[in-house]
Amino acid sequence: MIRGILLLRFPIPRWGLLRGINPGEAFMFTGIIEHLGTIDSLKLHAEGGRLTIHAPTVSPHLAIANSIAVDGCCLTVVALEGERFSTDLSAETIRKTSISGWKRAHA
Repeated sequence: MIRGILLLRFPIPRWGLLRGINPGEAFMFTGIIEHLGTIDSLKLHAEGGRLTIHAPTVSPHLAIANSIAVDGCCLTVVALEGERFSTDLSAETIRKTSISGWKRAHA
């Protein structure tokens, strides 16, 4: 299981995952884990990869191009399918994070 998923979305979502410093101004990361998900698939190659996460409590609220922090790594949503979302991974992201060691959840 992924330790934490925090949705980062603009403007401030009605459920308050981001809190503005002042209304209508800058946003700050709270560090609070808002949702949990499991790895559905992780496909890596020399140029990067793709990560698909099953996260039924957050996926319905996502849109393509939303940013989402997954275990501390900020990623961009590139695909949505039901209760799953996918993000592309750059080679740099794979080198600088622990993502390459993540494993698919078993049913």
